[in-house]
Amino acid sequence: MFEMTINLSGVYEGLSERFGEGSKAQRLWSEMVFHGSEPYMPMVTGTFRNLSTAASKALYAQGELIYPTPYAHYLWEGILYVDPETGKGAFFDEDFGFWSRKGVTKVESDRKLRYNKRANSKAGARWTERAANDMMPAWEKAMQDAVDMGVA
Repeated sequence: MFEMTINLSGVYEGLSERFGEGSKAQRLWSEMVFHGSEPYMPMVTGTFRNLSTAASKALYAQGELIYPTPYAHYLWEGILYVDPETGKGAFFDEDFGFWSRKGVTKVESDRKLRYNKRANSKAGARWTERAANDMMPAWEKAMQDAVDMGVA
């Protein structure tokens, strides 16, 4: 019988480099989640998706998905936020379109948002979570394939 000591610290460093923040694997995973979630994102004109794509793309390797619009939080939550004084979510003005009183912090109401489903039939709140519920096995397989092929 004999004893042997092996230092595995290099293995963990290698794993972190290969799969941690800033890695190809992280970039691939974030990109897959973002694009896999697109059919679940609210969309009318495509502006929200386009802005989110541009903002997220640069941060895929850091594991961040960015939805950089002032209304992203409301879309994500799926709850209508309203002016606490008027109880309205937005006002429509023929010259200016939809607007809210300047400087007013809206509060959560008991009303759920209704999402336009023309462009994305699965559009709704918490799109990445719902996409993950539906797509996780396919995403895991794609990542495993990428790892097996040395892509990630």
